[in-house]
Amino acid sequence: MKIANFHRRTFLGTIAGVGITAGLLPFLPRGARAAGDGPRRILLVYSPLGNFAESWWPTGSEFEWELGSSLAGLAPYKEHLLFPDGLVKQGMQWDANGGPGNEHGKGISMVWTGSRNQESEWNNGTSIDQTVAAAIGDQSLYRSIELGVLAGDAWGGGRMIYAGPGQPLEPEQDPRAAFDRLFGDFTDDPVEQAKLAQARARRLSVIDMVKSDLDRVMLKIGASQRAALESHLAAIRGIEKRVDAVMGGCSAPTSFEAIEGPNWSEHGQLLFERQADLISAAFACDLTRVASLQLGHSNGDDVLGFNHHALTHACADTPDDTSVHDKLRQIDTWFGDRMAYLLGRLAAAPEGEGSVLDNTLVVWSTDTQNRIGSTHEHLRFPYLLMGGRNFAFPTGRYVRWQQPTPDSPDWNDVAKWQHHQRLLVSISRAFGVEAETYGDMDTGAGPLVDL
Repeated sequence: MKIANFHRRTFLGTIAGVGITAGLLPFLPRGARAAGDGPRRILLVYSPLGNFAESWWPTGSEFEWELGSSLAGLAPYKEHLLFPDGLVKQGMQWDANGGPGNEHGKGISMVWTGSRNQESEWNNGTSIDQTVAAAIGDQSLYRSIELGVLAGDAWGGGRMIYAGPGQPLEPEQDPRAAFDRLFGDFTDDPVEQAKLAQARARRLSVIDMVKSDLDRVMLKIGASQRAALESHLAAIRGIEKRVDAVMGGCSAPTSFEAIEGPNWSEHGQLLFERQADLISAAFACDLTRVASLQLGHSNGDDVLGFNHHALTHACADTPDDTSVHDKLRQIDTWFGDRMAYLLGRLAAAPEGEGSVLDNTLVVWSTDTQNRIGSTHEHLRFPYLLMGGRNFAFPTGRYVRWQQPTPDSPDWNDVAKWQHHQRLLVSISRAFGVEAETYGDMDTGAGPLVDL
């Protein structure tokens, strides 16, 4: 969790004060934004040990499709979903990346970095959220926040976020500690709230109050300077409107009681909801625009009382055992329902003419993939993009690229698939980072076509 070089109280005090124009200019985006543009956010979510492909993927065409049975709980948010079907996690194949770590250890980090592991088992790249944070992290109090749910100890297969080569970032797994750091000095004091309300009422709009002075300045400067000033003023007006909304409706979530000896079966849902509530509130209050949530680690734990890791192996070892398939579906449904909770929280927070979800790109993925007769694959690799329709990608779609069938000799030919680095490039570009490649295992160039 990285913090910018200014304090929230100072920031809000500056907004309430007369000197808003001078005070806010240092915090403006690097590139001027049009008036009314909402903030752009990213949230990466990881869950372990892949999905059961037969019931996880949708069926149908790009605009006429149905959710797989495992993800039925996401139906209320179907218009916010985008399934890219036909990716390979390029570089995870053993002949290309045979260094330390198994497919799990490689998979959890490579999913966001597109890079190989070092001899230490730490990854050699930068995760996509940190690339985005480098571009937009100075627009909010916290450059990024990293949270986890029972993510375990620090090891190569237990960390997914990287500030750079060999630099894993530790997820905060205790919701109470995360709450204290994010909202420990957050106040709903009615006296302080009243002072800010009075300041807003007196000024109405700082820009309108000094309009005559600005008009005189506009007459004395050149066209290029005038355009720059207009861009600054538009951005300041947008900030002022967002702060009005924040101060009118932003509040800290309720603090949490401790859980002794937490485990997935008893406490996984509660811990997830606490962390999801914190992220949703941090986004709504514009404390950060970059976040990640790591659910478990790449070796997995018991979920719903099932040994998740053993079930993924049984998917290949006993392919005709339908009880295995059913248990894997139940686990996928459990994680899918958690995503529905998260989307519901983001969608419930109003922002502009839509919601926080409309301005937040949520990307959910895993470390490996499973299907009947095979396990721990890197082919037809699952990502689910959710939200962010105001700036990122058109949603409500199931985009399926041409791909081999499992019984085809081309199934393991990575050249027949869309490399996942193309998706990482596409995400980078959605945040203004004009990348052509991503990670040290990228053998192509450019974004994912037709996304």
